[in-house]
Amino acid sequence: MESDEQYIWGAGAIAKALGLTRPQAFHMLSAGRLPARKIGKKWVSTKKALHEALTPIAAAPSPIDAIAEKSGR
Repeated sequence: MESDEQYIWGAGAIAKALGLTRPQAFHMLSAGRLPARKIGKKWVSTKKALHEALTPIAAAPSPIDAIAEKSGR
């Protein structure tokens, strides 16, 4: 099994894996903004799923870049 396929258990561990605070991760988990399931009282996900979910956010061009590109700057 690859390291990305390992399960991460708990909001604290998920926060640490993503470089977030525990409250930030808990809020994102509760709002459904991170790919995870609640099993009993613990959140669980995989490293791969978490990083894939956040990659489009980091890789997406900003609206300012799109405007500058259209104006030829």
